[in-house]
Amino acid sequence: MKWTLWAKLGLAAVVALSAGMVSIPPVAADKPGTAPALEGGGLRIGLGAEQVLEVGHTRLFRHDESTVCSFELTIRNNGSADILLDDYYFVVKTRSGNVLNFKLLPEDMDRKIVPSGTVGVYRLYGVVANGIEAGGLLLEAGRWDFNAASLTVPLGSVALSDAAVSPEGPEVEVHARNAALQGSVSDVAWRSLGKNKEATWTTTFRNDLTVPVMLPEWSFWLQTSEKRVYSMTPDRKPEGLVVDPGTEISFILNAVLPAESDTSNAGLVITRALPAADKTTKIHVPAAYLPVSADAIHAEAGAARTITAKEGRFNAALDSLERWQWDDRDLITAAITLTNISKAAVPVPRLGGTFRADDTKEWTAQVVPADALGLLQPGQSSRLFLQANVDHEEMVRSWDIVLQEQIESDGKTRAVHRTEWSKQPAASAKELGVGQPTDMSGIGGQWAYTAMAPISYESAAGQLIAVRVDAVNADKRYTPVAKWVAQLLTADGTVYPAEVEVTGQRVVPQGRASLMAWTVLPKGADLQGLKLMLGLAVTGGKLSGPSEKPDSFLQATVFQLPEKDLKPSDKLDELAMHPYTLTISAKDRPYWNFNDKRGFFEINFSFDYTLQKDLSVVSEMKKRRVVVELLDGQGEKLHEKAYALEPEEAGMAGWSLGSETEKWTIDSKFLSMDTSKYTLNVYEEFLPGYRRLLGSMTRDWTK
Repeated sequence: MKWTLWAKLGLAAVVALSAGMVSIPPVAADKPGTAPALEGGGLRIGLGAEQVLEVGHTRLFRHDESTVCSFELTIRNNGSADILLDDYYFVVKTRSGNVLNFKLLPEDMDRKIVPSGTVGVYRLYGVVANGIEAGGLLLEAGRWDFNAASLTVPLGSVALSDAAVSPEGPEVEVHARNAALQGSVSDVAWRSLGKNKEATWTTTFRNDLTVPVMLPEWSFWLQTSEKRVYSMTPDRKPEGLVVDPGTEISFILNAVLPAESDTSNAGLVITRALPAADKTTKIHVPAAYLPVSADAIHAEAGAARTITAKEGRFNAALDSLERWQWDDRDLITAAITLTNISKAAVPVPRLGGTFRADDTKEWTAQVVPADALGLLQPGQSSRLFLQANVDHEEMVRSWDIVLQEQIESDGKTRAVHRTEWSKQPAASAKELGVGQPTDMSGIGGQWAYTAMAPISYESAAGQLIAVRVDAVNADKRYTPVAKWVAQLLTADGTVYPAEVEVTGQRVVPQGRASLMAWTVLPKGADLQGLKLMLGLAVTGGKLSGPSEKPDSFLQATVFQLPEKDLKPSDKLDELAMHPYTLTISAKDRPYWNFNDKRGFFEINFSFDYTLQKDLSVVSEMKKRRVVVELLDGQGEKLHEKAYALEPEEAGMAGWSLGSETEKWTIDSKFLSMDTSKYTLNVYEEFLPGYRRLLGSMTRDWTK
C-alpha cells in the first residue's frame, strides 16, 4: 500500500533509503561531543527523539558534458527504537523545486534499518546540470503518514554544502564498497615534455580494519589549482583487487597536461565508475579528494646532479625511469643525460649503476651508451641508459637510482663518486596515438618511426599478424637501420613476442625503410585495440648488430594501431605490397589439348604482369612471396605457383621489376573441370602457408 501511494504521488526521483545492516555492520553511536567534522558544518534534520540525520561530504565532479554530485547521509540513532527507513522519504531538489534523480551506491541499497544505538552512513549520487553548485541543491526529508491529508509529514530540508574537504592530515578516508581505507598521495614527480608536462604520482591505500577490502572500479584524476581535471592512468586496474587487514596497496599514476597548468595546489580526485541510465556508458561518481602533502613532492625527474669524476665535472640529469614488459620478465630502465660542465674537453667517464627497490632489494644495472662518443667538449652531452631485469610479478612502489664512476685500483674495479635519485616511481612505456610518429636515436643516426595498420595472413591453423613500421632517416648521413625488438599487445594485456625483419642496407638522408614485425596468433583472436611495442635491440651492453640476438632493448614506445582496412580488390590492377605494386592481366583465356605422345591433357594459360617498386624505400621481402592461383567454374584449383620478388638466388622462381608474360602448361590425366568460368586469385604469402588475398578476377571461359 505504502509503495503504491508513493508511486501515485509522482515522486519518481525520491530516494528511498532501504537500509538494514547487511553490507555495512552498525557501529556504536558516538558519544555526545565526539561527532566527526562534516563538510558544510554538519547540516542536520531531526527524525525523532535522539534521532538525527546529518548531511556531509558533498562533492561535485565536472567531466566532459556532465556534472555528478555525491554526498553522504549519516543517520545517528541514539533513541530507544530502531529507525525503519521504509517509514521515511528523502528527495533532492533544486532551489526552484525541480526534483532530481539521485541514487544510492549499490552496496547501500539493501540496508533497511538503523538499529538503536548505531550509526548508518548512506552515499548518494546523481547527475546535475552543468554550472550548478552544491549550495543550489536541497535535501528534503519527511515521514510517511497515511492519516495525514498529504500522506506525508515534512521533517525539514537542508542545502548541500559548497564547502571543500579540509583534512587534518595527508590521509583521507576513502570508501571502497563495504568499508573504508586510509588513502594518501605518497609520491609526486614531474617531468617537462616541452609544451606539456608529465605527472607521475603514487597513491597508497591502507587497510586498518580487521576484514579484507575489495576495491571497486575506480578512476583517478589530477585536479589542478584551476579545478581542471586530467585523467591519470594507473599501472593496473583497481577493480577486484583485495587489500588484506593491516596491509596497503599502491598505484602508480601517469598523466600529461599542458606545461602552463597551475599545479601549485594540485590534488587527486578518485571517482567510482557506475552504469549510466543507458546501461552502455558510465558516469564518474566522486568518491574522495586526496591532497598532496609537501612531503610527497620530490624533485623533477630531470633534476641534475653534479658528478665530480676523475676526468672532470659533469651534470647528470635523470630524463626518465620506465618499466617495460618483455617475455617473462620486465626491464627497468633509467635514461640519463651526462653533460660536461668542465672548462676543457674530457673523456666520457666509465660509469656503473644500481637500482634499489623500496629501500630493500638491489639490482646491478647494465650501462648502455646511446652514442659512440668518447670525448665531450664543454657543454656537450652524451646519453646513457641503466637497465636491469626484474621478475614481472615484482611489485615496487619506488626506485632509488645510484650512478657511480668505475675506476681501476690495484687490479680491482672500485665504485666512486656516487650520485643518487631517490624514491622515483617507474612509468610505463610512452604510448602514441594512431599514426603518430616517434623519434628514436641510435648510434650514428636519428630516426622517426611510424606504425601502420595490422595485416592478417590466414592459414588453416592460425593467423599471422604483421605490422609495417616505416623508419625515416632524420640524420644528414647515409646510415643503417637499427635492429628492433617488437611485441604485440592485445586489449586484455596479453603480450605476444614478435619477430622483426632485419636489413643490412643503409638509408639515405630523409629516405625510408619499411620493415615488418609479426607474430602468429590463435585463429579468431580478438584484434580490437591491438598495439605494437617497439624498441631498439641491445646485445651485451650495446645496440645489436643485424645477426646478434638481443638481451634487452631501449627507448620502448607503444603504438596504437589503426583498424585493418585492407580489402581484396575485385580486379588485378595495382595490387599493393608495399613498396611493390603488381598488375596482372590475362593474355589469353585458358585452353586445353591432348598430348598423344605424353598421354596427358595439357591446359595452357598465360598472363602479363607488371611489377613496380618505390626505389626510395629500403625493404626486405625474403619471407614474402606472390602466389597466383587458377580455379575452374566450380572453384576447383587447377594450378598455383609462387613467385619471389626480385629473387637473389639464381634459379629461384620469381619476378624482376618491369613487365613480362608468364606462361603455364598444366598436366591433367583426366580432363574433369567446369569450363563455364575461370578465376584468377593473387595472394601475398608471408611464411609458408600464411596468405592474404590481394585481388581476384573471374572471367567467362569461352569469351
